Amino acid sequence: MKVLLVSERTNVFLGKCLDQLGDALRRLGAEPIPFTGEPYRGRCDAAFGARGMDEHRFLEAFRAARELGAERLHHIFLMDPQRLQLALEAVAGPLVSFSHFGLAAAESPIVAQGLARLIASPAVSKVLIHSIAPDVARGRAEALGLPTSAKVAFVHDPMYDPTERFALGQAEARRALGLPLDRKIVLYFGTYYAKRGADLLHAAAAQLHDRPDAGFWFVGSTRTAPPGFAPTPARNVVVVDREVDDEEAARWIAAADLVVQPYRRVYTHDTSGVLVQAAQAGRRTIVPAISPFQETVARYGLGRTFPCEDVDGLAAAVRAGLDDPPPVDAAGYLAGLESWDDLARLVLA
Repeated sequence: MKVLLVSERTNVFLGKCLDQLGDALRRLGAEPIPFTGEPYRGRCDAAFGARGMDEHRFLEAFRAARELGAERLHHIFLMDPQRLQLALEAVAGPLVSFSHFGLAAAESPIVAQGLARLIASPAVSKVLIHSIAPDVARGRAEALGLPTSAKVAFVHDPMYDPTERFALGQAEARRALGLPLDRKIVLYFGTYYAKRGADLLHAAAAQLHDRPDAGFWFVGSTRTAPPGFAPTPARNVVVVDREVDDEEAARWIAAADLVVQPYRRVYTHDTSGVLVQAAQAGRRTIVPAISPFQETVARYGLGRTFPCEDVDGLAAAVRAGLDDPPPVDAAGYLAGLESWDDLARLVLA
C-alpha cells in the first residue's frame, strides 16, 4: 500500500515524526511517500511544495496522492482540521488519516467543530490523538463533545529518539558539552514561544542566587521567542541560543538534574515530547499543575508540579527539586508508550 505522508510545515520535530513513521510503514510492507510543506532535507528527501496556507494546500496533497497512486494520505501533525474538512467536502480524495497532538487547540469551538466533522467523515479512516496521558485526553474529548468512534485512537506522545541515545551517564554527557561536573543543572530545552514560559523560569532563577551549587541553562534558538524577548545571562544563568541536533539534545537532557517545563495555562490539555525525552534519560521534571501534566507526573513519580504561571511557586518547586534524589525510575511510564510500529498499524487499519 502506498501512503502519502503530509506535513504542513517542516521543523526538527516534524522531521522526526516523518522519519519514524516512514520507517515503521516500510517495516510493515507499505510504501511511504513524504509530502512536506517546505523542503525536508532528512532521510526522506522527496518533497512537494504546498503554496499558501489555505485549503488549497490540502487539495494539492490530494492531487499528489492521485498522481502517485497513493491509497492513503496521512497528516503527520494536523494543525488545521477545519480547512482539511473544507477540502474533503470539495473533492474526492484517497482515504485520509491524521495525527492530532494534544487537545489544547480544540478548546477553540472552531477547531473542535472541525475535528468533530472529520471524525464523522467517511473520507477519514483513522484519527490518532496523541497525549502524554491518553486516558486524560479521552476524558477531555468526551467533555468537548467530540464523537465517540472506533476510528479514534488515543495514544501516547511517542518516542522520537531511540532510548539508547539517552543512556549515557550524566558525567559523560557533561564532559561532552563542556559543563561543570560539580553543579546541579536546571535545564530549559526547546523553543521559546510565549506559551512555553521560558521567561517564567528565568524570573524564578533570580530567586535562587542563594544556591551556588546550582545553575540554569536555557538551550534552544530564541528565534521563536515573542518580539522583544531575550533571556539575559545572569550569575546563575547560561543561555545557549542556537539549534541543536538530536545527538546533542540527548546529551543536554542526560546532563541535567532537573528538566523544567514552565508552560502557561494555554498549554492545558496539550502534550510534550520533552517530558518523554526526560523520562528516557531518567531525569526529573518540573511541570505546571495543569492537565495532563500534573496527572502524569504524579502517577509515575516523574517529578514535581508548581502552580501554573506562579514564579514564586516555580522557584520553590525548583528549590525542592534540587534536593530530590536523582535519577527517577520512568520504566513504568515508558513501558506504556506505543511503538512506531504500533502507530503505523493504526494508520494502515
